[in-house]
Amino acid sequence: MTARYAGADHDAVSDATLDVSPSQFVVIVGPSGCGKSTLLRTVNRLIEPHSGHVYVDGRDNATVDATELRRHIGYVIQAVGLFAHMTVAQNIAVVPSLLGWDAQRITTRIDELLTLVHLEPRAYRDRYPRELSGGEAQRVGVARALAARPGLLLMDEPFGAVDAIVRASLQAETKHLAQLLGKTILFVTHDVDEGLKMADRMVIMRDGRIVQEGTPLQILTHPACDFVTELLDAHDVVRRLQLLRVADAMRPGAPASDGQPIDSQATLRESLNAFLQGANTLTVLKEGAPAGTLHFADVQRVIEGQAQ
Repeated sequence: MTARYAGADHDAVSDATLDVSPSQFVVIVGPSGCGKSTLLRTVNRLIEPHSGHVYVDGRDNATVDATELRRHIGYVIQAVGLFAHMTVAQNIAVVPSLLGWDAQRITTRIDELLTLVHLEPRAYRDRYPRELSGGEAQRVGVARALAARPGLLLMDEPFGAVDAIVRASLQAETKHLAQLLGKTILFVTHDVDEGLKMADRMVIMRDGRIVQEGTPLQILTHPACDFVTELLDAHDVVRRLQLLRVADAMRPGAPASDGQPIDSQATLRESLNAFLQGANTLTVLKEGAPAGTLHFADVQRVIEGQAQ
C-alpha cells in the first residue's frame, strides 16, 4: 500500500505491507514525519491509499462506506477530541446511538466502560470535558472508542499530552484492557520506551517505509540496520532486561532461606536493581509461594544468550 498527500511530490507511505493478527497489540514506532500516523489513518479511511488495498476482517476497505467503516473501528488520538458541549455519558454514547442501540443498553454500556477505565460512573457520567483532567479525558476517550465493541482499536500518540506519571498509568491500563478484552490494537508512538513496554509486535518506520518488524526483544537483539540500532539504542542492555522476566532466568527448586523475595513476573531490570542494592540471592515467588532462586550470574547468562 502507498499513500501520498495531494500536491506532494513523494509518498508519505511507500510500499507498506503489514499483516496484523487478531488480538495483537502492534506498535508503530519511528521519528516524526516517517509516515506512521498516515499508515494508521489509511485503516479507517481518514486517508485514502494512493495505490494498493487495506483489508479489515477480510474486507477491502474501499468497498465499505467510510462512515459505516469508522463506526466499527475505535479511534483514540492525542487531542482526545471529546465534544465540549456533551457530557461524558453523551460522548461515550455517540456511536451506539448512531447504531440504533436502545437507551437502557447505552446506559448500561456507559457505566460498564467508565468502571473499566477506572472512573466512577456516578461521579463522572454528567461531567463535561472542561471539568476533567488530561488523564481523565483520555480515559473517557478510550471508553468512547470502545463503546460499540469494535474489534479493532486505532491509537495515535494517545498519551503524548499528559504528564509522565499519568502516562505510565495509562500505558499499564491500556495494556491490561487489551489483554482483558482481546482487542486488536494499532498504536502509534515516537516514544521508543513506550513502544517497547506495550507492544506484542513492533513496526519500525523510516521515510515512509517499514524497515523492520518483530517482537520488541527480536528487534532489540537483532536490529536490521544502523538506523534501528540507533533509534532503539539497541546496545543498551538495560532495555533488554525490561523485556525479560525473572521466570526466564530463575533456577527452579528449593530457594535459599536468606534470599530477598521477588515475583516471577517481575522484570530482570527489577532484579538487577535488587542486586545493585546489595542482594546476593533472590527468592523467586510464584503466586506468593517460593518457586526458585535467582543469582546475578543467571541474569548475565540470559543476556549473553539473547545476544547470540
